[in-house]
Amino acid sequence: MKIDLAGDKLIISFAYDQEIVNKVKTLPGRKYNALIKSWEVPALFIKEVLYGLKSLNPVFSPEVEELAKERPKQGIKSDLPLYGFQKQGVEFLMNTPFCLLGDEMGTGKGVTVLAACEELKLKKVLVITMASLKYSFREEIKKWYPESTSIVINGRASERIKQYGEDVKYYILNYEAMRMDIEFLKQYEWDLIIADEATKISNPKTKQSKAIKMLKAKRKVAMTGTPVANTPVDLFSIYDFLLPGLLGNFYQFLQSYCERDYWGRVKSYFNLEHLQKRIAPYFLRRTKAEVLKELPEKTYVEIPVELSGEEKRIYKAVQTEILKEIKEMELSKVDYGTINNVLTKLVRLKQITGHLLLVGDQNKSSKLETLKELLEVLLINGKKCVIWTQFAKMADILESELNAFKPLKITGDTDIKDRASNVAKFSEKEGKNKVFIATSAGGYGLNLQAAEYFVFYDLPWSLSKKMQAEDRIHRIGQKSNVIIYSLLVKDSVDYFVKDILYAKKQTADGLFEGIKKILK
Repeated sequence: MKIDLAGDKLIISFAYDQEIVNKVKTLPGRKYNALIKSWEVPALFIKEVLYGLKSLNPVFSPEVEELAKERPKQGIKSDLPLYGFQKQGVEFLMNTPFCLLGDEMGTGKGVTVLAACEELKLKKVLVITMASLKYSFREEIKKWYPESTSIVINGRASERIKQYGEDVKYYILNYEAMRMDIEFLKQYEWDLIIADEATKISNPKTKQSKAIKMLKAKRKVAMTGTPVANTPVDLFSIYDFLLPGLLGNFYQFLQSYCERDYWGRVKSYFNLEHLQKRIAPYFLRRTKAEVLKELPEKTYVEIPVELSGEEKRIYKAVQTEILKEIKEMELSKVDYGTINNVLTKLVRLKQITGHLLLVGDQNKSSKLETLKELLEVLLINGKKCVIWTQFAKMADILESELNAFKPLKITGDTDIKDRASNVAKFSEKEGKNKVFIATSAGGYGLNLQAAEYFVFYDLPWSLSKKMQAEDRIHRIGQKSNVIIYSLLVKDSVDYFVKDILYAKKQTADGLFEGIKKILK
C-alpha cells in the first residue's frame, strides 16, 4: 500500500484486497476514484488515515511524511482578563482549524473565539449569526479589541455587495443574508468562518444549511451552547459544514447511528460511542458547573396548576377530538398532512393550559392566576423575574395583566432599538421594571442578569430553546442564586412536553460524557 498527496487529497493505492478495502471504508470522507483506481481521502484527515491504516504498514510519499509531522502547539499570549478555561479554549481553537465550540451558554464563547482570531492574526473573518445578534457581536469586538475593524452587512442586495468590499477584518451578517448572497460569497476563501448559534444549520435540508457549505475557508468554527439541541442528528449538518466527510453523507450517518420507523423517521440511536470518538478531536465543551465555580447553580422548581371546571371541559373536548382522530387513522393513508394536523391540535392544548383567550373569547386562566400569586411572593426587596412564553399573544396578555410589576417585553415584533432600551431599563439596579416578558425572540443574545427568577409560563418543545431562554439570566456576571420555575397544568400536555425535554437532555448528556471519557 502506498499513500501519496495530490493537492488537498491523500491518494491510497494498493492491490485489491477485500480486508484492506474494509479498513479504508472506515476512514472519514473516503471516495473511490475509478479513473485512477485508487481511494481518495481529504488531507485534513491525515491523522485518521495514519491511525486507521497503521497495521497495514503503508509506504508514505515525502509530501505525506511532511504533512504527518507533529507541529508544535501554539500557545496564547493574550493579556485579556480571560478565565483559565477560556484560555484553554483559545489554544484549542488555535490548534484545531475546524471545530465545534460547544461550551454551555453564558461561559463567554464570543470572547474566546475573538481572542483566537487575534492570536492567529487573521485578516478576513466572516461571522454568520442571527439577525438579532449582529450588532451584539460587533459590540463584543469593540469591547475587547477596539483597534479591530468590523462591518455589519445590511440593506438591499446591491448595498450588501458593496459592504463586502470594505477593507475590514470582521464581516458580520445573518444567516438569511448569507443564503441570499451565497453566489457572491462562495467566490472567496476566508481566513475563518464563524457559524454562531450553529443550531441554525443543524437541519441539513434547509437552504441556509446547504448554502453555508458552499463557502470556502482556511478555518471554520461553529459555536452553540446546545450542540445536541434535540437529538444526535443535530450534529451531522454542523460537522458536514466544518469537515465534510467526517461523518459520511446524511444517508451514511443515518445508517451508522439511527434506527428508523416505518415512515423513515428516527426513533432511536445506536453506536454512539463510535460517533463520540469520531468527533472528539474536533469538539470542545465545558459546562458552567465544571468551569465557573463562582457562578451560582440553577435550582429548578415545578409548580402544578389545577384548571377550572370550564377550562377542563374545553381541554377535554379538544383532547377527545385528537384521540378520536388518531384512533380512526388508517396507517396506509397517514401522511405528513395528517400528522401536522394532529400536532396543530397539540399546540391548541398548550394554548388552553395558558389562557382561554388564545383559543376563544373567554378571559380566564388558572395558570395566570397562579403566576400572579407567585410573583407577589417573589418580587419583594427589588427582586426581578423573566417570564418566557411560546406565544406572542400570550406575551401581550401577560404585559397587560401584570401591569402592577411594570413589565417590559420582547417578541418577534420588537425592533433592535427597543430591544436594547428594554434590556437597559430592566438592568437598572433601582429600576421600577420588575418583570421582563420574552418569547423565542428573546432566547438569544440577551443579558438579563438583573433577574434571579425565571418562569416558563409554557415549555418550548426544543431543549435548545429552553436552555437559551433560561441562560439569559444564568450567565457570567450573575451574582445571585438562580431559580427556574415551570408552571405545569396537571394531567395535561405540559407534562408531556416536560418528559420530551427530559429525554432529549438525557441523550445529549450521555453523548457529552462519552466524549469526555475519550479525551481523558
